[in-house]
Amino acid sequence: MIRRVLTISAAVLVVATVVGWAGFQVGAPVVEPEHGTSRLGETTVLPDGLPPALQFYLQQTVGRTPPVTTRAVLWGTGRARFEIGPVAVWLPVSWSEAVDVERGYVWRGHVTWWRQPILDIEERFSRTDGDTVTTAHARCEATARAMRAQAERVWLPSSLIRTIDATWHRRGSWRLSVLYDSPDGSPDSLSVEFDQRTRALTRITGTRCTSDSTAAEWSVAFARWDAPGGIAVPIEGTASLDGHAYYEFTLGGAAYNTSVEHWFEEAR
Repeated sequence: MIRRVLTISAAVLVVATVVGWAGFQVGAPVVEPEHGTSRLGETTVLPDGLPPALQFYLQQTVGRTPPVTTRAVLWGTGRARFEIGPVAVWLPVSWSEAVDVERGYVWRGHVTWWRQPILDIEERFSRTDGDTVTTAHARCEATARAMRAQAERVWLPSSLIRTIDATWHRRGSWRLSVLYDSPDGSPDSLSVEFDQRTRALTRITGTRCTSDSTAAEWSVAFARWDAPGGIAVPIEGTASLDGHAYYEFTLGGAAYNTSVEHWFEEAR
């Protein structure tokens, strides 16, 4: 009798484990957030003097007179790597984001199980918050998010032409660096790489702190392009730290130059 009970209990445990794990293997749903209508009427012109790699990339993705893009609401799906004790697992994520050249970004992710959200995550960086960076940990966090805010400009191609707080420098034929000030006023930079054959923007790389005293190479590699919101941008990519991937994403849709004010107010 005891053996039978143990056998049944073990079977129930195995089934529960399989069902539970299977729920995380079901892809996250694409959830489109509320947003206004895209406004892409205003255009600009690629100026003379752009680094050749950047000019080639923009010409083949948005043309010689690209739409002016200063804000966007984005949404899609992905997978995120979580460490649970000694075990690392990849879980499906449904995400949405607001990007504003002048403000920064607000990203919201939802880990799903059987396509239902079970965990909410939010990350943001706002240049208008006026937070005072007083500790090493706060400085590390602010600097890392400021670096990501610069990288988010890949979704707003016209912002790559003229930047109000950053400058481009050539580092060879197909590599550029973008220099900008971190939140504490010290200089920081990102390396931007283009494929010599396809002229696509393939990778963004920078050095960011992972704790008060350690740093790692942070990079985002882009794999595929499309125009879900009417503008050609990367729609697939992988973020890594020191070569170890921790986040994969697919862009499902975008709305440009719509209001994002409420995103930054709600995130306070």
